[in-house]
Amino acid sequence: MMADFINWEIMLDKDKTYRHAGSHVSQLSNLFIDSHVIASECDDDYTGSDSVVYLFAPPNPDVEPKVVLVTDYFGSCGGCDVWEDIEDSDLKELLVAIANNARLFDSFEELDKFFSGIIDKLDGDGSYGEYYDLHGHVHSLRKQIRKSIGEI
Repeated sequence: MMADFINWEIMLDKDKTYRHAGSHVSQLSNLFIDSHVIASECDDDYTGSDSVVYLFAPPNPDVEPKVVLVTDYFGSCGGCDVWEDIEDSDLKELLVAIANNARLFDSFEELDKFFSGIIDKLDGDGSYGEYYDLHGHVHSLRKQIRKSIGEI
């Protein structure tokens, strides 16, 4: 669904969307039309993952507002980061894949419950499971969201 709302004008403009290795939070901040970033986090290392939370609120009354969580991985060089000097055709494929893998929530409360499940899993057996991309981000994202919208 979210691939239909990619901001192609910005994302394909090389002056506005840098194509380099490293954290992709700045690029992903412009990924969707009719949305704005509520929270973002990236690993503080030469490789890792990024997480961005958007409020997607299109003006079309037939499309319900959503809270959108996107994750991506980055590396330190062109050999380990696909964004480095990526061509338009490959970038289009990448962005569609990122958008199609976005997790959609009907509310911030629903996202908060999702985060609680991840925290419980990490506190329980310590395994990351399918949420490896979020293991280091959930606490910070939750704090940023609460600061932005108020206590959930």
